[in-house]
Amino acid sequence: AGSADGGDVVVTRYLPEDVELRVRTEQPGLLVLADTWYPGWIATVDGVPAPILRANYLFRGVPVPAGEHVVTMRFQPASLRTGLLVTAVAAVGLLLLLLVGLLLRRGKAGKKQVG
Repeated sequence: AGSADGGDVVVTRYLPEDVELRVRTEQPGLLVLADTWYPGWIATVDGVPAPILRANYLFRGVPVPAGEHVVTMRFQPASLRTGLLVTAVAAVGLLLLLLVGLLLRRGKAGKKQVG
């Protein structure tokens, strides 16, 4: 899609939680995506972290320097990261409990055979 200032945007990937756009602009600007702004979206411009701003109160905006760039936006809410961390800690704890149980069982079996 073209714009009055000579910039172009091409959508290269558009999924509910992952968007990639190719942007070409002759001057720095704000890329506004008419999707709802919501906490948890992260953006990169050419792989470098970039802020996602609330544009027109409702939409997502990413500052883009002049030139050709690849802008990605991914939805990674803090609750997802927290949930993954809790799951990982619980899995490690469960494995440790299983390991301790196996070691105790082997220890008891070894004592019975000796006596």
